[in-house]
Amino acid sequence: MSDTNVLHLLQLVSLERKKQEELAEITGENFNIFWELDIYTDEVRLHSRFIGSLLHPKGKHGQGEEFLKLFLKSIDPKLELEYTVEQLKSTEIVVEENIGNISIDETTGGRIDIVIKPSRGRYIVIENKIYAVDQNYQLLRYYKQYPSAHIYYLTLNGKNPNLSSIKYPQSENTLENGNHFHCISYKKHILPWLEECHKLACKYPLLRETLAQYIIVIKNLTGETMDKDTIELIARDGKNVEAAFAVVNSIDQVKTALMKKFVEQMKKLATEKEIELDIEPIGEGGYDKIGQSNQYSGFSFKKKNWEHYKIAFGFDEWRSGFSYGISALNGMNGPLREVIKNKLDNGSNISDEKNPWSKYFDEPYRNWDINSKPWEDVINEAMKNRIKEKLIEILNRLDGVEL
Repeated sequence: MSDTNVLHLLQLVSLERKKQEELAEITGENFNIFWELDIYTDEVRLHSRFIGSLLHPKGKHGQGEEFLKLFLKSIDPKLELEYTVEQLKSTEIVVEENIGNISIDETTGGRIDIVIKPSRGRYIVIENKIYAVDQNYQLLRYYKQYPSAHIYYLTLNGKNPNLSSIKYPQSENTLENGNHFHCISYKKHILPWLEECHKLACKYPLLRETLAQYIIVIKNLTGETMDKDTIELIARDGKNVEAAFAVVNSIDQVKTALMKKFVEQMKKLATEKEIELDIEPIGEGGYDKIGQSNQYSGFSFKKKNWEHYKIAFGFDEWRSGFSYGISALNGMNGPLREVIKNKLDNGSNISDEKNPWSKYFDEPYRNWDINSKPWEDVINEAMKNRIKEKLIEILNRLDGVEL
């Protein structure tokens, strides 16, 4: 595969995408109510509720049990055969089911995202994860609540739950994927289901367009944003297909080179601000491998006299969630923790015992795994400037606080 063929394909795709972007601007397709309301990554307020409303056989969508039947067929064709039409017609859908307060040992209680309760037969439990991290013993708690249920772990791309969610306390035993639970994804299961629902709703304009907008959200979250014309452009020529594979097979190397460049920019930023830079655990391969693991990794800034906290920027597993905030250095300082929260708390969404205040970046800067924009902004140093702005903002708001 010659570099010329690859560059030619990239130019063709770039021109086609530009044409599609111009068309979207003219037709108003860039407007999406879920983006405008800033709830497109909210697992509870949007995704669980929206999916639950579609699944409800007596929902206001007016399609009876048809959406539910399509859902069962999409996640496992055998499920569709397990329930009769009469069972599905009287099925109850519960979103955010409260199964009691979480116990001290964390092995019982909690809230289950979606529970499908047929009038007879096995329940279906769905744990819905967009970006949220797994809780200790989370799937284990749900299995203990409904040991005979079909349990599905739903994520954007079908990843496995963290070991802490499925292991038994003080034991090597764990719940098994394919036995006690099954992994499903928005990409392979929910998106095709939604597209089938969209076809079914073709005669109902409001329902059809609402589904269309939600489908766009899911495509963006899962990286399925290439339009049909661009796909056909690639598929019509063998050299284009070969070049496309060359690009796909090289993308990790491209990200690695850009991450190395990004780390160098952070070193320069630390020098500019006369502040120390520390790199979080990165595994093998050097600083350029930040984010390429199933654990948190990133970098942090601190002044020499800071003894308790630092300003951290980091990635969830596989660069799926980029966040910034305040993180503990060596244990917690209770009074200082409260001072930090009071100074900064304007929508903290991922605070925990170690992080008194932290936030995710907005898309497209949150998920570096599927979005190209953060990488583009590394090249032109706009990402460095974005980090600099956040760093200065936090420093200014904590002015006078001895971290």
